[in-house]
Amino acid sequence: MLRARNDIVKYISSFLDMLFPGKCLLCGENLIFKNEPFFPVCSSCFNRLKPIAAVKRCRVCSIPLVSEIETCTRCRERSFAFTSNFSLFEYRGLMKELIYQYKFRGRRRVALILSRFLAEEILKNYSGISVVPVPARKYTLRRRGWDHIELILKIMEKSFGIQILKLLKRKGNIPQKALDYQMRVENIRGTIYLKKKHNPKSSVILLDDIFTTGATVDECARILGNAGIEKIDVLTLAID
Repeated sequence: MLRARNDIVKYISSFLDMLFPGKCLLCGENLIFKNEPFFPVCSSCFNRLKPIAAVKRCRVCSIPLVSEIETCTRCRERSFAFTSNFSLFEYRGLMKELIYQYKFRGRRRVALILSRFLAEEILKNYSGISVVPVPARKYTLRRRGWDHIELILKIMEKSFGIQILKLLKRKGNIPQKALDYQMRVENIRGTIYLKKKHNPKSSVILLDDIFTTGATVDECARILGNAGIEKIDVLTLAID
């Protein structure tokens, strides 16, 4: 009975979203007839969400290179357990605002946009490889009341047929945001662990939203590598 009631609520909510889509989260334009169904941004703003176009990128962290060759100055001085990171966007401008609206203002329809960008990249360049999400901190989930990555994963799985493997869990630790690289490494160490036994894959995609220093995905990759996974490529929405 409860499931049927929830399905009815979702159907009515979706119907109302189509009839009254509201205003674009990025420019304030009325969305009636000016957006893709359910998208919370107008077509004009959506078309302005441009992925990083730089051909030369660091082979480790994905930051656009100016004069360096293959690897940026930062990554030359560090060792990572993952093979590479590929970030779709720079964490600024419209994409930064869109992620803010999604994570901190609870605009959940943004997941439709973010999941599309990620899924298209996976299907194009990582076809057939399973996705392992970076686990969220329990404190963050309690404070926010929902898991922003989980919603993206559900859309990727149901709408794009991408296999999701939830292999990792995370113990409580203080937020990484205000810490420098070395402090992040020390803070995250020992807080990531395997959720359950699994048949080792030769290759997986480690998925997160923002790549800052790489400390969190590196710890996740270290745990996955110790579990027998040979190649771990990181995919993130944006690099900060």
